Amino acid sequence: MGTIESALTSDRSIGLVLRLTVEFFTVTANVPQVPFSPHAIFGLSHAVIAVGMGYDSVSNERHVLIRNSWGESWGDSGHAWLPASYIRTHALCAFGD
Repeated sequence: MGTIESALTSDRSIGLVLRLTVEFFTVTANVPQVPFSPHAIFGLSHAVIAVGMGYDSVSNERHVLIRNSWGESWGDSGHAWLPASYIRTHALCAFGD
């Protein structure tokens, strides 16, 4: 998370390549958060852009706001919150400038 935090606190976005879980596909505008699951779908990964950070108001866990390329119908206009636990478990790499 250090590289991601450093980029975001410097007002730079950063790309992430993530292993996907079934839960990644269930994000809606009503619940724009990817629930954590330790179970990735074998062989399925996807790149997203991290654009912001925050904390869950209930668990106080750090979350990263991501922008997905799947269009406006995914999450909240193409954005959703991703828990730090998801990133620690499923991030394959981070990339940026």
